[in-house]
Amino acid sequence: MGDTVYTSLNFRDAAIWLTEEIRISGMEFINTSRHSLLFGPDIRFEERPKLAGALDRNRLASLHRLSGHEESESDILDYATQEISRWEAVRDNAESLLNHAGGVPEEPGMTLLEKFDKVNVSYLVERFDDFDSKDFHRKVFESDDSAQHKFGLTDYFSKVVEMSNQFLAELENSNAGWRHSNSRHWVRAFTER
Repeated sequence: MGDTVYTSLNFRDAAIWLTEEIRISGMEFINTSRHSLLFGPDIRFEERPKLAGALDRNRLASLHRLSGHEESESDILDYATQEISRWEAVRDNAESLLNHAGGVPEEPGMTLLEKFDKVNVSYLVERFDDFDSKDFHRKVFESDDSAQHKFGLTDYFSKVVEMSNQFLAELENSNAGWRHSNSRHWVRAFTER
């Protein structure tokens, strides 16, 4: 191992829960990634495990098929509208901190960061564009310099705004397409993303 890996608590909680489920079930579990959050006495690592017996491809495919679940057009429009409101709120909160004279205030910045951690905004921004998680962590959590904290928080909230705007553009385009065409084709396209 030896790699530094950053994750939010909810993913660590899920990993602990799943590891315990594996232990209790007694099932064989083979991990194919050394970077997984799952490890323990009942989990072994094999990069290329040999599978016993033939795979039933039809059975596997059926596990991924949606059946008997049809969203109504109004449900999909409601969902898209809620997501637009959500990402506008995320963007607006981040922008309000970025607009403070003297930079992002540290205490409100850390409070909003904690809130964003809880609702997976941080998870998404860490994977967005060219965000540098290690640099962010070094500035915000490892440095004793208040100026570094502000730089790190400014970088983070700037990326949150950029990511939110990208999500909003996509949602607005989808919503505009829906309003324009009002077709089942759009509904199908939106749900298959």
